[in-house]
Amino acid sequence: MLKVLVYDSGWGGELVADYLANELKVVEVTRLIDWRNLPYGTKSSSEIKHLLCENLKNHIGKVNLVVLGGFVVSEYIEYLRKQFPNQAFVGLSIDINQIIRSYCQSNSIALFIGCQDIESRFMQDLRDQLPGPQLATVKTEGWEELIDDGEISSAYIRCQLAPHFKLKTTSEREAKRRKNLPIAESIQASRKIARSQSTVKVYTREGDAGAQLTPDVVILLNTHFWEIEHILEQLFGWRVRLVDFRQKLLHDVCAALKLRGVDGARHKCSSNSKRHELLDEY
Repeated sequence: MLKVLVYDSGWGGELVADYLANELKVVEVTRLIDWRNLPYGTKSSSEIKHLLCENLKNHIGKVNLVVLGGFVVSEYIEYLRKQFPNQAFVGLSIDINQIIRSYCQSNSIALFIGCQDIESRFMQDLRDQLPGPQLATVKTEGWEELIDDGEISSAYIRCQLAPHFKLKTTSEREAKRRKNLPIAESIQASRKIARSQSTVKVYTREGDAGAQLTPDVVILLNTHFWEIEHILEQLFGWRVRLVDFRQKLLHDVCAALKLRGVDGARHKCSSNSKRHELLDEY
């Protein structure tokens, strides 16, 4: 049986391994998660390279394929290929055509990232490639840790995003409650307080975003966000398309393993149901 090793730091790598294991029944998927040194997004390039080599060296040549289960570690795929030329590697990558096909009205894109450096070369190149007149980069500080611990909820995410985005109203009862509040309190004061307490930072090409945004497409550039994708779909509503590139990863893995007729054959599987129950609790 073909052997695949998924490497990453944190729960995002676990989600990638679960996804591949469920989609590729003819492949043995193991995982190597560097929980001790997460998150990688806050580390220097030299630190990440050292961790990659140290953690992977004992697995090189023992598996058919090493899958880099995060966008941060995937930036170092060419470095790893040079260090270990006899080992096959696949990493997460961006499918610009998928983003273009996801457009409804070509209005705006929200690019959700975790602890990645917004000024990194990778992020700059990506922003240059993305179409659309409006592009907002959404930095979600602290979300990865909460997802790792299973402590993030729909209510928390709504509270964090509401100052920056026009979200779908949860119920008629909530809408009536907000409507009955004094305008000065509900629109001015509460929004200022929420924005000051939010761990979410939104940047546009012109700088910090001021008004609430209404994106057509939300790009999830962090595999941790696969865990909360169902929550984001509920908050943004059906008109907003979420893109996570997991289908492209599956296609690239199948190509590297020379598997045919299996990539994309089934609907993407959901994450662990028990963790979903925890996420849905308010």
